[in-house]
This record gives sequence, structure tokens and C-alpha cells, in this order.
Amino acid sequence: MMMKLKRKSVLMLLCFFLIGSIFIIAIKYRGYKISQAMLSRYIVSHSIVRLIVNQIPVNKRDINTKLEYINDYIHLNVHSYGMVRDDRPSLMLIYGEAWCDSLANIFRRLIEPVNIRGYLVFLMLKNGISPHSVAYCTPENLSIEDVEYLQKNAVVVDPQNGIIYRNKDNEFATPTQLCNGEAYFPKHLSGHREFYCENPQIVGTNKPISARTQLKIYFYQNIFPHIPGSWLRLYIKLALVLNTKLEKAERMYYLARVSQLFLDYSAAKKGYLEVVDRFPSTRWAKLAIYWKNQISSPENRFAGGKI
Repeated sequence: MMMKLKRKSVLMLLCFFLIGSIFIIAIKYRGYKISQAMLSRYIVSHSIVRLIVNQIPVNKRDINTKLEYINDYIHLNVHSYGMVRDDRPSLMLIYGEAWCDSLANIFRRLIEPVNIRGYLVFLMLKNGISPHSVAYCTPENLSIEDVEYLQKNAVVVDPQNGIIYRNKDNEFATPTQLCNGEAYFPKHLSGHREFYCENPQIVGTNKPISARTQLKIYFYQNIFPHIPGSWLRLYIKLALVLNTKLEKAERMYYLARVSQLFLDYSAAKKGYLEVVDRFPSTRWAKLAIYWKNQISSPENRFAGGKI
């Protein structure tokens, strides 16, 4: 009897050792791909949008308010600072450094969970140069070739400048209204009016939740809302830890960024200071200082978040 128990214990230890070894080898050689798969467009965007919507008073959760909150969130948490990078919107959110086209792309992705169609738009001048990129959005599922309709009906969102333009009736403005001077431009953006007078280049559209498979719709509408936010945050951080291609300083910076994206400003500040302390001569320290200073000011924290 004792011999059988010992043999069983040895077999169990061998099994655990084998499974652990396979896991370590998989992480070593496939960690990057595992990490990328975990940071899918849906998990990250739904996690962030759920967090954003929860900051809106229940009696004000209409589509227009959701668009304004999502735009404000992006404008406060991702800036045109640092390197020009081009990657998936879920990763650009974590990087924290993006320019007008990537910011519009992030917005296009984050409005998917609230079932709004979004378009990445390169505005054009008469000379064929694109001076700026924005997002258009509509409730309809339109072809990107429907430029004339979009110019007359789409809502214009400029995440880089943190604005959703409004017309003289205080409704969201269309590109045509912007061109015709029928909408309000902040003084520092007054030169942007001509950007909306030529047909733009519409690069692509998004995939609102209603356009997905029935299985995904069921999961994100019935199961996902019950997953604790702390679990989602841990899941995203785990994906970054598993990425074997990241430098130590880079990984620490991204982990601090995730804390900021989940509005835990105290943990974010602590993480940024740790990056600066341990890796002072890296570009990650420079970015960490930048964001630590940003979130130290109450006006730069989304929805009045506190440290």
C-alpha cells in the first residue's frame, strides 16, 4: 500500500514537472505570440469601454455622451509625444504615444462595444496632401466608398485635439457643416476648416459588436459584464509579463501604463517612479516622467480620478 502511494506521488511530481517544463519552454519560445493573442482587440477595448461607461451617471448613458467620454478618455491618456509608432489600437493605448491617425484608429476601435460604426479618415487638401487624420462615425453600416453620404451625415471626432465638433444648433457637426463654416472651431483650430472641404481618403472601418458572430455577441453581452475589472487588469498585465521581446524597463513602463488606463493613478505614479529610479537613462524613463507629471494634475485625470 505504501509503495503504491509513493509510486503515485512520484508520478504526480513527474507530471507536474513535465507540465511546468512545457509551460516554461512555451513561454520562452512562444511568449511573444501568446502575449499578442491575449491582447486581442476585443478584450482590451471592451475592458476599457466598460470602465469608461461606468464613469457616466446612469441617467446620462446615451450614445452622444458615450462618444464624448470615450474621446475625452483617449485625449487624456494617449498623447502625441515620443516616437511615431504604428501598431494595433489595443497596443497603442498601452504605449501611450500616438499621432493623429493612430489616435483616430484607437477611437474607431473603442466605439465598437457601444455599437457605433467608425471610420479612419485622412483629410485631404487640394494639393493632394493629407494634413490631419480624424475619425468619422455613423449609426449605419456604410461602405467606405459612400464618401458623399459620409461628408453630409457623419459625426467628426478629432481625438488628437480632444474635440467632437458641434454645429450652431449645438448638435454634432458633419464634415460639410465644418467646411461651410456652420460649426464652431476653437481658436487654435480655426485653420482646420479647409481640411473638410475636399473629399477625404477613408482608410477603413471598424466592426461594431452587432456585426460579430452570435457567440461573441453572447459572450460580450452576457458573460463579460460579470468579469471583475481587477481580473481584466491582471489579465492584460499578465500578457505583458509573458512577452519575451520586451526590455525590463519597457515592460515596467507598460505595466504602469495599464494602471493608468484602469484609472489607478496611485499605482501608475508608483510604477512610473520605479522606472525612473531603476532605468534613468532610458527613453522609458523619459516617458514615465512625462506621464507621472501629467497625472499629477487633476485636470489631466479622466473623470476626476484621484491619486
